[in-house]
Amino acid sequence: MTQLTAQEQFKKIFPDVTDEQFRQGTFGILFDNGIVEFNIERFLSKAKIGPNCELEWYGPVHSSGWPMIGIKFKGQRRMINARRLIAMVRLDSDLTGYQVMSTCHNPRCITYEHLGIVEDPSAGRSLPWAAKTGRKKQTNG
Repeated sequence: MTQLTAQEQFKKIFPDVTDEQFRQGTFGILFDNGIVEFNIERFLSKAKIGPNCELEWYGPVHSSGWPMIGIKFKGQRRMINARRLIAMVRLDSDLTGYQVMSTCHNPRCITYEHLGIVEDPSAGRSLPWAAKTGRKKQTNG
């Protein structure tokens, strides 16, 4: 099996990235509500060709097992689901109101062809704080 270079691997995941963006080391995508930026080298250090799926995530994971990656949005760093980031970039959409999941049931899989996008039944609803986090809401006093 031929090993892909880092640039070939990244372009396979994100076909619209330019050579100049790759050289700069940061990739950003503009949405209506702001720009999402992430570090290419950091992404590639966590995304590897896996034994079960074409690309698997070997970076941080959420307590529920989702692959997580750090991004910069509106000047603030935050963590988001790596599968969601891939789908957002590939579909050129912020995917508001949708969930992104793996259809192959491999918790490490970030292969675009294995992602399923479904309508989020809770989108647009205001859930109580405790329901969103599973923790009891703290009260003052």
